Amino acid sequence: MDPTINKKKALQISGKVTHLNNLTQISDALVSLKPAFAAARSNANGDFVITGEFPAGDYILTCEAAGFSADSVSLSLSPADDLVQNFSLNALPTFSTISLLTRHEASFIPQEQEDFIDISVSVTDGDGAGDIQTVWLELPAFSFRDTLQLLPQEQRYFARIRPKDVDLQLNELDALQGKAFNIFVSDVHGAVVQSAPQFISRIINGADRTPVTVFPDGSASTPFDFQWQPFRAPFDFTFRVEVFLNVNIALPPSVAINNIPGDSTSVRFDAPLSPGNYFWVLYIVDEFGNYSRSLKKALTIN
Repeated sequence: MDPTINKKKALQISGKVTHLNNLTQISDALVSLKPAFAAARSNANGDFVITGEFPAGDYILTCEAAGFSADSVSLSLSPADDLVQNFSLNALPTFSTISLLTRHEASFIPQEQEDFIDISVSVTDGDGAGDIQTVWLELPAFSFRDTLQLLPQEQRYFARIRPKDVDLQLNELDALQGKAFNIFVSDVHGAVVQSAPQFISRIINGADRTPVTVFPDGSASTPFDFQWQPFRAPFDFTFRVEVFLNVNIALPPSVAINNIPGDSTSVRFDAPLSPGNYFWVLYIVDEFGNYSRSLKKALTIN
């Protein structure tokens, strides 16, 4: 008989644990040998050493680290030289921020109220932003899925969900209240991470939830006061005024006045604004960032 079969021998398994993409070291990774139940953790340089007397046979060497995909290799141990086995782990994407904000906007053309949800997600990855492949959301209650689009300048992923979307086909936004939104992110190596369930915090909708503007509605010369009707709501809120250049393309506001107290009915406007045609809108904004927006009012600066 071969005298080496099942013979135990002092053996050393060593190696280094690094990032998959950039090969920087990973400390405190757990490297375990099964079924021998021997293990070691990588040090500050990513190095690990497992020593022991192990019977000859087949083993699994597994490397795990928080925030990384685990990796395993099969080993055949026999009374031979010590082994060197390195691991390069894929860093998992992580969610930095997730927001689900409801929007209620009044409109003349068409003359109706529009409700939608803006979903914004920020994601990081230990292997770099280029490692992130896709961010998407799922609404299990409605078998709905939608991919978020990357906004490169803002470094975030975005989707706008309307209740009457083709794949959703709901009559109103309220049907989504209390329903779980699950957010997913995948990386180029196939790893997928799912967020905790997300929920709508509040829907500000209905005719009695739309602020009504009063002045100006036409020409004005600065300085003047933006004016609106008193507004009451069973929750804390502030007002926001935004002024836009009246053109046929979407532009950011030329002026924004934020955090106007909820008991106000006017705010002074004395910002320098070039003569021309504008429009202004008034928002009520709750403590979460959900809003309801008024109809547009014409504003011509003389």
